[in-house]
Order: sequence, then C-alpha cells, then structure tokens
Amino acid sequence: EFRHATRANIRDGVDLIKIIATGGVITEGSEPGAQAMADDELDTVVEEAHRAGKPVASHAHGAGGIEAAVAAGVDTVEHCTYATGDSLAAMEDSDVGYVSTIVSTVVQTTEAAVADGVREYVTEKATDALEAQLETFHAAQDRDIPLVVGTDAGTPRNPHGGGAHEFEQFVKHGFDPADALRAGTSVAADVIGAAEDIGRIVPGAAADLVVLPGDPLADITHTQRPDMVFK
Repeated sequence: EFRHATRANIRDGVDLIKIIATGGVITEGSEPGAQAMADDELDTVVEEAHRAGKPVASHAHGAGGIEAAVAAGVDTVEHCTYATGDSLAAMEDSDVGYVSTIVSTVVQTTEAAVADGVREYVTEKATDALEAQLETFHAAQDRDIPLVVGTDAGTPRNPHGGGAHEFEQFVKHGFDPADALRAGTSVAADVIGAAEDIGRIVPGAAADLVVLPGDPLADITHTQRPDMVFK
C-alpha cells in the first residue's frame, strides 16, 4: 500500500514525498508522541522516493517517530516537538534537516484561537506542545543540525503565504536575523537537494527577488510586509 501510494504520487509529478510518522496536535484522538507508521513502512516510502530522486519529509512530534524516520533515511523532520537528546543526536549524525513550525503552534494557543473557532482540545494540546517545541528548538541550536524555516500552513489560523512569521520566531528564540533568512532560503534548499536550482541568487538558479519596506537585519518583521516580488 505504501509503495503503491509513493509510486502513484511520483507518477503524478510531485517534487517531494511527505509522510506522517507520528500522531498530530490538531487531530482529535491522536497522540502526538505515538509512532504512526511501522519501521518497514517508513523504509518502503523512503526507498521508493529516493530511487526516483525525490526527497522525503516526515511529520514527527515524538522521539520514537523521529528516530524511526531518521533511521529510514528521510531528508527532513517537521516539528520535532518532543525530541530527546538521542533524537537530536540521530538527526545530527545523519545530517537530517529540522524543519521548525513554531508559528503554527503559537497561533493555536491563544484565547483568540478559541474565538476563531479552534476547538478547545486543539488549544490545550498546542499549549502543551509549544513548551516542548521551544525547548527542542533551543537544544537543536547547540548541535550541528540544519534548522529550516517551515510553517505547517493550512492548519487552523495558519494560512498559506504567512511563512515570514516563522523568521520572527527564529530571531525571537536565538537566531541572528541573517542566519534566520538563510534558514528559509539556502539552508532549506540544501536539505531537500535543490541547492543548484533555488535558495540563492546566483547565475542559472531560479530566484524571486523581494523588495521590503526596511532592512530585515535590523527588523526581521519587515519580511512580513513585502512591497514587491520580482519573479
């Protein structure tokens, strides 16, 4: 089943395969820390995707799922909420990218989230997850792990197009603004094997040039208010 699904997606022209290695925060009755795919299922997806030259991203909150995904050979792990020292060590040893999605959790933890219709169980789970997520994010900065700006866009109160808000979270929680910008551009391209095509302004690469109202190195929130984008 997993092999067939992976091949079908590749045949349909996807650029990347994403898997769900653990439960989630917004799914009712789901335990974020519990592994949701068997080891052989993870192995099968990664094998098929890499054979076709496609990177694999893995949603994973819990340590067991993170470690299983890394052992299977994924290219990135999204969230890493309840990672342990062993989980982070496994990522470091395998040079697996850690895709941070702090903003998606932050926007679900407020009273405004409930007023906007976010279910109470989601807010409760997100509040618990945020504390662990920030602890993991800080711990990862002390290791040689590629940290990448992510969004988890499409979750409640987290629409597509808001990726620049994660830059703000990176700076708020320890990153230099220039390094935060790299985490959303060149480092992100590196971890998915696309460094020759995207992520840098160099001859031959695809590039969107963004005009901002001010210097993002002085105020990273300028990235949230682009004046123009040149494609």
